[in-house]
Amino acid sequence: MHGVSTRKVDELGRSLGMEGISKNEMSRFCSELDVGMKQFRDRKLEGRVHVRLARREVRQGGRVENHVAFVAAG
Repeated sequence: MHGVSTRKVDELGRSLGMEGISKNEMSRFCSELDVGMKQFRDRKLEGRVHVRLARREVRQGGRVENHVAFVAAG
């Protein structure tokens, strides 16, 4: 949830039926999500393949273009 504005988090909360939630409650909720996401990212991938797409802006021929890299590790 890093880099997400308070307004966008409020909009997300409303879309999930959490209208009227305080900033402190939303902060605690986001902290709990951060813990869960860290556990997911740091899990062992024994016998699995981890696939990721990365989009990067690349300056080429005086223009900035979007390029996508497909990365797989296993």
